[in-house]
Amino acid sequence: MKEILKRIRGCLKYVAVALPVLVFAYGIGATVASTVEGTIKTEEIQAYYSSEAVQQVIEVELKEIDKAVDSNTMTFTEASDKYDEVKSDKYVRSVADKVYANDENYQGCVKALNRDIGLVISGTLGLAAGIFSGFMMYTGKENSTAANLIESANEDLFPQNYSMEMN
Repeated sequence: MKEILKRIRGCLKYVAVALPVLVFAYGIGATVASTVEGTIKTEEIQAYYSSEAVQQVIEVELKEIDKAVDSNTMTFTEASDKYDEVKSDKYVRSVADKVYANDENYQGCVKALNRDIGLVISGTLGLAAGIFSGFMMYTGKENSTAANLIESANEDLFPQNYSMEMN
């Protein structure tokens, strides 16, 4: 049983040596794939934002602002601020969320885009962690952590190649 546990420990040491590379590879994959999908979903959502239904709601809001200025219930400065608010991306997004509240495709695009943003952040952190941990593990020729782990793993996996004699 002791021999089996020693071999498992040796295998885990090899896994530890490969871990920075695996984290780095995850970072690249997650970042690239999420960026590509996010770009596609952004284009789909932009089509909803510029749809006739959303634009009609915004037009009605802008006409109400114009009427308020014409009837002197709103100053020009207030109207300008309100105009900027209605034309903002945040407001257009909120209008689209209301107009397409029951549209499964739109809701799916929004969820996918939010997920992709999280994966891009996760992938970027994975890249940074992989680079940092790889630098820490692999720097140094004979005294690097990776070299020491490999030597220790070989002792665990192949004890017959190492003598236990002490001088």
